[in-house]
Amino acid sequence: MEDVSLGRTTALGRMIGKPFLIGLAGLMLSAAASNAQTPRQGTFVVGAFNANGFSSRPVLQVGAGDEALIQNRFGIGGELGLAHGGGDTWATFFLNGSLHFPKEGTKNGVVPFVSGGYTAFLTGSGGIAALNVGGGVTYWFKDRKGLLVEFRDVLAQPLGTKHYWAARIGIAFR
Repeated sequence: MEDVSLGRTTALGRMIGKPFLIGLAGLMLSAAASNAQTPRQGTFVVGAFNANGFSSRPVLQVGAGDEALIQNRFGIGGELGLAHGGGDTWATFFLNGSLHFPKEGTKNGVVPFVSGGYTAFLTGSGGIAALNVGGGVTYWFKDRKGLLVEFRDVLAQPLGTKHYWAARIGIAFR
């Protein structure tokens, strides 16, 4: 079984890396500029994921992110974090698009979502680029505070040959 090295970038990462990041950043800026009333949603998350390519033990991750919501349904956002496992620590970066399914006419309650986008794991010696897909729910207790539960699959090799499954929980705020 081939191991993933943090010192090299995958072919998939080279194909979508910079152009994808520049395009998604442009979309985020244009969405915010076109509508000053665009709602935002922030998150603080903790999670664990299997990372057999990085570590022989489960990896713990913490992160914080922000997302612009268009029509309270379509989201564009990013997250920065740190991950630690097996004696190694590295930075995590996610740049995602998402689709939320709020119940019409309410601001509170369960709001399921799906998401996907670009992932980077960064160390002092380099990093790897990957794609991620996932989904979960946000339970809004009040208009501005919620509980987030999410499952995410990070596909770290071209055509998804390496999977890093993550279970995450956190707080959400608007």
